[in-house]
Amino acid sequence: MPSCWLYLKINYYRCIPISNQSKIYINCSSTKFNTSLSTTKTSKKGNGSKSLAGVELKLPIKKFWSLSMEITIFCLALVSLVPRGLFTLITLGLARVEARLAERSLLGRAQAAGAPVVWTRDFSDDLAEAFYRINAQWIEEMFALEENDIALLSRPRELILDKGGVVLFAETAEHGVVGTCALMVSKDGWVELTKMGVLKSARGVKAGEFLLAKTLERAASLGMDKIYLLTNRKCAAAIHLYEKLGFVHDETIMRKFGARYERCDVAMSYRPR
Repeated sequence: MPSCWLYLKINYYRCIPISNQSKIYINCSSTKFNTSLSTTKTSKKGNGSKSLAGVELKLPIKKFWSLSMEITIFCLALVSLVPRGLFTLITLGLARVEARLAERSLLGRAQAAGAPVVWTRDFSDDLAEAFYRINAQWIEEMFALEENDIALLSRPRELILDKGGVVLFAETAEHGVVGTCALMVSKDGWVELTKMGVLKSARGVKAGEFLLAKTLERAASLGMDKIYLLTNRKCAAAIHLYEKLGFVHDETIMRKFGARYERCDVAMSYRPR
């Protein structure tokens, strides 16, 4: 598990007890961070206060472990460095943190969140069959596979990826790969969002919306700012999703690219708000 360490340097000053059981004392005069652990010995002065002579105490802070005590140690180290009023605000904040952690620890919260319902995967050759199958399924349910469909679905690496495009997949723990979406470099600087399909078994978890959003994020990261798509009025649910995420109907795109598919009677371009 990743961890970080709080390093407290002890000098000749009066120290503050952290734990009566462990007999650990720290000096508030200076702090910095390091990555190791050491032990120390204490000595008693005539005035009864604890002090340490040039000894270094390095206390580990583990992620999701005793967070409230770690924050307390850190704030104790700041006592001599901050005004009293500010330190009072810090201690009040700590009290709130401790109250929330008493309800449920950070580890418990992380475990309760669990794994994501849907995530994305990039294209790999072992997913070529899923790319064909998922898209052929929805196209054949509503239309007929055209020559352009068959070419793209059969040769995605050659016709999409090798030309600078992207193919993403949506995946779930329960159903495996459930959706696909591609970005295909077209002409005049345009990129076509194409071959987006999601299995019926995964539509209840909004896999389509998640996949489309991630595909648009990928496009932005690649500097693809001229994106269009071609579809049909029968795909009403998909058109509504496209509109929701920033696509608008575009007659110029229809005239420029619409002839690529016989079924195409809707063309849209991406214009994020």
